[in-house]
Amino acid sequence: MKNYDSFLDSESYQGSIKECFIIAVMATLAMTIFSIVMTYFYKKEFRETKLLAKIFEHHVKDAPNWLSSLVGYILHFTVGFIFTSVQLYLYLLVAPTWYNAIIMGILNGIISCLIWYFTIMVYSDVLSVKVGSFLYQLLFAHIIFSLAIMLMYILPRLGTL
Repeated sequence: MKNYDSFLDSESYQGSIKECFIIAVMATLAMTIFSIVMTYFYKKEFRETKLLAKIFEHHVKDAPNWLSSLVGYILHFTVGFIFTSVQLYLYLLVAPTWYNAIIMGILNGIISCLIWYFTIMVYSDVLSVKVGSFLYQLLFAHIIFSLAIMLMYILPRLGTL
């Protein structure tokens, strides 16, 4: 097992807001693509951005479709930035390894599942979603999200390991 103590203390480990933003966009995009693929594969609505757009349309009745979609994407990617920021901060405390990324993905997934469960319950008349299937997919989507964060964070730093 490799010792990461010197890696954790090095200045190169510290990221910037710009790096966090880029990682957040790419990781959220990876998760979103996974959800899109699952939507088409299982013929069930798993696209978080689409569900957020439906909630927006529920509150803003005359909103054009493009605006609803835009709001859905902005909300989804904003939450992705928050989750990414937390995970990158945690990499100051634990090594950015695949197994830590999976654990963080499971924790992210559980938090997201709780939030989405209550959201679906509140908006059950708006969102026609199979709760169990959606939450199961969401958990795996967050593992992919977390692994993408870890990979995009660690790949530029491989020379310092």
